[in-house]
Amino acid sequence: MKKTVIIGEAHRPARREDRPDPDWVRAEDIHRFWSKVDTRQSECFTWNGTVVTCGYGQFKVKGKRHVAHRFAWMLEYGDPGEGMHLHHTCGNRRCVNTAHLVLVTPA
Repeated sequence: MKKTVIIGEAHRPARREDRPDPDWVRAEDIHRFWSKVDTRQSECFTWNGTVVTCGYGQFKVKGKRHVAHRFAWMLEYGDPGEGMHLHHTCGNRRCVNTAHLVLVTPA
């Protein structure tokens, strides 16, 4: 059985302060992404777009499917890196609030 090791808050990458629109996504795609998110109901930012059978949100950009919470992370911090996973500290698979996500790695 694989164990998950939580990297934690101390190892969260610095937020992208300059935050130019990433070259891999257009401004209208970012707007379309956030139009599918409900931030009014709780601390979770609930994904209201397509949800796959395992409960995670899915978002398509330039013909490529992205897991919604990973897409939000990439907008905020950049690519988490090869072999890295994101764990929902809130337990809500539809949550795209990056404050509820921590980097984890299979041990």
